[in-house]
Amino acid sequence: MSVNVHAQQNQSVLSGTQGPPSPTNNQSQGQPGASTQEEDISRAKCLMARPLFGDLEFLGSWFQNWSTGVTVSAQAIKYTFGTKKASSNTSAGAGIAFRYYGNSPIGDEQEAKRLGFTDQDLQRMDKDKRGMYTLPIYKIKPECRATTSDIGRERTKKLAGSIFSITPTVYYSKQENVDDLSIQPALLVGFLDDIISVGPGFNLTGPEKGKVFMVLSLGYGFKF
Repeated sequence: MSVNVHAQQNQSVLSGTQGPPSPTNNQSQGQPGASTQEEDISRAKCLMARPLFGDLEFLGSWFQNWSTGVTVSAQAIKYTFGTKKASSNTSAGAGIAFRYYGNSPIGDEQEAKRLGFTDQDLQRMDKDKRGMYTLPIYKIKPECRATTSDIGRERTKKLAGSIFSITPTVYYSKQENVDDLSIQPALLVGFLDDIISVGPGFNLTGPEKGKVFMVLSLGYGFKF
């Protein structure tokens, strides 16, 4: 009898040391789903009450999805029509980018609330005839707008990215054995968040003064 009592006591002690799995382990096993939900719900924090400096919604409804910023770029390939010659890495420049974003779709009321938007938020959002909610760019916070630095990264928390940009740009270069500084205005259309731009320009000063060219540029965009 005494042997059985000691055995039962030892067994109860051992079972007490093992115990149920810790809550930390359970949470770690369910982490992927939880993190996805957090990423979705965090989108509700992208709603902004006031437009940013550079948003053009004050010009009217046609401009509610336009915003401006700064772009720097380098000429990758330049073809000059007057000389019928192509060159590369000839000039660097900067310009003001007018970026078009389009409306960012959120979904119907059920989907919007699943993402964390409240009834008060929904009243501030645009709604189409199908009952789908969207956000124009001027209502989206800057941290929720994709930029050049987000290329190749996870964009689950980004609600908006520019579809294209129109950028008046001024390039400049200084060639060896030439005294004049070459200034080259250009009008570029940019894609992939201002990484690739293409457009015409002309040589305002320098050895090829007055000659028109077409340029393909690689750039980097910034917000105001």
